[in-house]
Amino acid sequence: PGFIKRDPVAWFATHRHRPRPIAVDDAPDGSATVNDAYRFCYLFRYSFPVGVDDATVTLPDDPRLRVFAATLVTRADPPLFPAHPLYDDFTGRAPIEMRHEYPAPPVPVFEGIAPLATPATQRAESFDALTLARPSETDDGAGLTFTFIHADGWTPHPASGASGAALPRLNDGDVARHDDDTDRCVWFDNEGRVAIDLGAPRALDAFTTFSWHRSNRAPQWFSLWGAPEAQRPDTTFTHATPPGERGWTLIGIVDTRELGSGGVHVSRLTPPGSERFRHLLLIAEDMGQGTFFTEIDLELAE
Repeated sequence: PGFIKRDPVAWFATHRHRPRPIAVDDAPDGSATVNDAYRFCYLFRYSFPVGVDDATVTLPDDPRLRVFAATLVTRADPPLFPAHPLYDDFTGRAPIEMRHEYPAPPVPVFEGIAPLATPATQRAESFDALTLARPSETDDGAGLTFTFIHADGWTPHPASGASGAALPRLNDGDVARHDDDTDRCVWFDNEGRVAIDLGAPRALDAFTTFSWHRSNRAPQWFSLWGAPEAQRPDTTFTHATPPGERGWTLIGIVDTRELGSGGVHVSRLTPPGSERFRHLLLIAEDMGQGTFFTEIDLELAE
């Protein structure tokens, strides 16, 4: 049921500050603060009479009581009262019922299509603990350009370090240094699409993706597509587009959500060597809060 504290409010704040929980580069001593958004703060005002001969005031001995200030006045505020409550006091009301119905999530673009490769996945507490693969600074993807597809709201978060349409953090070899490193990760807050031009039809020996976060932005859920033609096919296709009209081959589907939240997640796709691709397209599914991708490594055959 709804609840309102009816005491007079003397001061209000929309959020509060607290010490940063971990030491990071910009605050190595942990002294910096972070915002607790929507943690509203109130100071309430109370009045009570004091006798002319009273020298002290004794307050309740209660650790929950906090006094911000006390002021002595010679005349109290005039006894003015509203003729009617200025807010809904919820008298006689039943608990609130939410009537909004959220639409069904969109059908993944890969639904009903058999991929070429089955991914290998792993979750660990650090990059050093990985056994499936570790990030590389000298992989074949280091000299390529990873670009996002700017259509239908598929833009990365503004703090993802985009340079024009390029996303250099995905293949610069500089991986996240802690579990919420917004300076070395790329993420989408809804669906996201990233294209890679290999320059010529190449065999893809392995496509390895790394992510790291303390919570629900660690898991990966994406599909990888390939196309051999020099002209990149349309990158805005949907599940409703007939597969024969897409121009893309589904290389693999990655879903590490079953590994749990938090930690370092790595996925590795190794398609058959007979397939050659000029263009690759990664489609990150909309998970509400997108994956913190920190590095993508490519191994290409000549």
